[in-house]
Amino acid sequence: MSLFSRLFPHAFIAILAVIFAIYFRLYEVFLVEEITDEGIVSLRGRSEQEIVEYLLKKKHKVVATPCSPTNSCFVVVDSYHFEDEALVVRRNLLHRGNSAYSLTGVELQPPPKITWRSADTRKWRVNKLVVDARYAKVMVAAGFFMESLDFDEGKHQEVLMAGLGGGVISNFFSQIDYLNISTIAVEIDPFIVNIAKQWFDNEETANLQIIRGDFIPFLGELQQETKRYDAIIVDVCHSDTRELICPIEEVRNEEVIRKLQAILSETGTLILNICAISNHEQNEEALLKEFDPFFNTCFLLKYLPNRRMLICSNRPNWSWEDNKERFLSNLEKVDDIFDFRLTSFFQ
Repeated sequence: MSLFSRLFPHAFIAILAVIFAIYFRLYEVFLVEEITDEGIVSLRGRSEQEIVEYLLKKKHKVVATPCSPTNSCFVVVDSYHFEDEALVVRRNLLHRGNSAYSLTGVELQPPPKITWRSADTRKWRVNKLVVDARYAKVMVAAGFFMESLDFDEGKHQEVLMAGLGGGVISNFFSQIDYLNISTIAVEIDPFIVNIAKQWFDNEETANLQIIRGDFIPFLGELQQETKRYDAIIVDVCHSDTRELICPIEEVRNEEVIRKLQAILSETGTLILNICAISNHEQNEEALLKEFDPFFNTCFLLKYLPNRRMLICSNRPNWSWEDNKERFLSNLEKVDDIFDFRLTSFFQ
């Protein structure tokens, strides 16, 4: 046996050991050390309280900056807060060209004990039962206070979603499977689907189906079926900065509105997210005027000082103004079960 043959296995093992040592050192540095204006900060050996204090002082961290093949770029940010005597970590998806508007936001589930080995919030799971953004809470709650969705566990119900975002709403519906709600979420951009999966734990379940495709032609297919939906949530937005971000123009087409009405059940509710950078009232009123002729009831529900959501129903005389006390009573039940804390905003 040659000298090379005798030494090669030992040399190979030594090289592997060096590679693994470098890898784990780099991983450890990335995990527990950060380069800041004050120099390199290490979390190694720090107590849980010290780590929490460090994160709170840091306030936020950019964890990813993904860009699509079409050069549409996003920023995934983890932010650190102290609420109810505990660390709360939220993750938001922002468009790089319009960072003032969060496309979606979730709350992360911290590990049982935070150590320097578990302090990397990139690896924390999403708490899918927590819905932070008020607009998302209203979009979920509307189906219930409008009595299109029911808390009866024995009743099968159907929800259709146009637009996925980070998946906060579809995630929530997937977790309340005790209510027997089947949800279909349609998203045209596979890049968004991948972001939702990688950074917001959005994935299909027994009661959540995610379809990658264009919602507009998909409506035509649904219209041919006998199935009707108890709630249709339309949250389709532009990714660039413009006066009206949500909804996209295609949703305002008369034929599209007609199809939305056709696949809505007799007691169903359509919920449309509206987001305008300026001329809020004019844009909201224009959408109301466009949708109102196709439904028995349409109204705008104010949930922020300068934000209203469009809600339509196939039921006559089913507006917030006509049924405020009844809907508030229903909303109190939603708050009790989901802990949304919405009722006080509408009283």
